[in-house]
Amino acid sequence: MRWIIKPFNSLVFRQSCVPPSQVLNVDVNYLLTENEEFITEATEKYGSRGTAQAQEVLEQARALFAGGDFSEDDQLSISA
Repeated sequence: MRWIIKPFNSLVFRQSCVPPSQVLNVDVNYLLTENEEFITEATEKYGSRGTAQAQEVLEQARALFAGGDFSEDDQLSISA
């Protein structure tokens, strides 16, 4: 079997995980983190723009929970 190296959140990675998931007797999604699965689903539904937006959402959430501050524009867009 030939493996193609791609980022973890790519569709190719999900498809290439099928053999290891079968060996481990687990679902393919079990091998992905929640963030990777979220980005993959956004990519499948909305393409590259969805990928960028999903990554931005995760980055903002990470900053928020790490004690970061949102700019006034970001605060307005969240409350809208």
